[in-house]
Amino acid sequence: MSEALVPDNPQTFSTVSLPQPDILYGYSLKPGGLSFFNEHQILAMESIHPHVKQYAMATGGGAGFPFLAVQFKAATGGSEAGNLWTATNECAGAAAACLNAVLHLNESFKKHSANGSGGNDGSGGSELPEAVENIAFAIAIDNRTALVYGAWMTEPGTPGATYCMQLIDEFVLSRPHEFVSFSQCVRNILNWGKGARRVSICNALDKIIDGEGATSEEDEMDFRAGDQSSLISV
Repeated sequence: MSEALVPDNPQTFSTVSLPQPDILYGYSLKPGGLSFFNEHQILAMESIHPHVKQYAMATGGGAGFPFLAVQFKAATGGSEAGNLWTATNECAGAAAACLNAVLHLNESFKKHSANGSGGNDGSGGSELPEAVENIAFAIAIDNRTALVYGAWMTEPGTPGATYCMQLIDEFVLSRPHEFVSFSQCVRNILNWGKGARRVSICNALDKIIDGEGATSEEDEMDFRAGDQSSLISV
């Protein structure tokens, strides 16, 4: 994943290793390819970070605004290396990077919203609601068990910002009904990513670029069953 997305707190002695998830789901931003976003929205993305033009792009493969990271490990019969605990720690770093991908988008949206409303409250838009609900998901999985985590930030954009990750559910893959439930859980996350989350990102980008006409549910692309189209995994 992009180094620009890795949490960096100079006040701590510990550092977060560059996340390298086995699978990362996001939106196609690769030039010349299929994309969820129009040219004006892509231009807006390039302005949301003051120093990194391609901030929204998490990988060289063109995955932007990622929201689901997956880490695979083999069950090794007691070995600490390569177990689910290792995968969970790796998920934490990847999920934090996913959250950072939206952090500056929300800050830029608040700034433009405050300017549009006159900014008379002196808050600089800090009290405005976030355009995109900044949550992400991560899955740690081996050949026996799948652990699904949700991640979020408290007080984003402030010195007191904290990254949080919580286990949502655990599935034993050898049990048919749990395997089906796990598949449905993943499908729900992907549908949220290419539905409501994508719409909120487009609306925020339209506001930033002062585009006319926010993206609506009716404007969404028609996805055939099993066709992820511009939703890509790398």
